[in-house]
Amino acid sequence: MFLTEQAEQVVGFAFGLIDRKDVKVGHIGGMWVDPAFRANEIDYMLVAEILTWVHQHEQSRLELWVTEGNVQAIGLYERVGFVDTGKRNVLPSNPSLKIMQMSLELQASAPQPNTALEPNDER
Repeated sequence: MFLTEQAEQVVGFAFGLIDRKDVKVGHIGGMWVDPAFRANEIDYMLVAEILTWVHQHEQSRLELWVTEGNVQAIGLYERVGFVDTGKRNVLPSNPSLKIMQMSLELQASAPQPNTALEPNDER
């Protein structure tokens, strides 16, 4: 788990998981950034930390599920290089919401997110 703090207060976190069936696949199991800090690229830095972590574990793909309609999160993941797999499901904690799967194929020599966007670049 990766945490981001400001003034001794957690303002963001993310955690990664290794797939139980395929150890070459990692998952972003959860991520949250305080809305007051989302403009600070904390979300991007947390994804970068997870990418470094999965690279260290020699995984070849990173997957995640995101709520459909969460434009900000989907945009972040797309900028990093994730693509929509076409898989859909319902959010277990709220079946009225749909979630979509996104995936990122990883290169052995490139643990960092898409370098076309650096933190602080315009969205």
